[in-house]
Amino acid sequence: MLIRYKRNYEKIAMGLLSFVPTEKDLKKLQQTMKEYEQNEHWQLYLWKQEEDIIGIVGISMIDKSLIEVQHVSVNPSHRQQGIGKKND
Repeated sequence: MLIRYKRNYEKIAMGLLSFVPTEKDLKKLQQTMKEYEQNEHWQLYLWKQEEDIIGIVGISMIDKSLIEVQHVSVNPSHRQQGIGKKND
């Protein structure tokens, strides 16, 4: 199930985003999180499976009918299961 990011998921979100090669640096990761929290055009979603959050996707809204995927990450222990491709 896809859920919208909330501040109480910050550590989980940062952990998942840290798997993205461009987000390895802590300062860069903190800037990215700030962008998702403060920019109304950037939205972060978490993939929850049972009680575990195992994936994340970040988007930016270009306009009302177009979005751009900024980040996609899945916990390494859940990779190769099609999590990043799910649409339900």
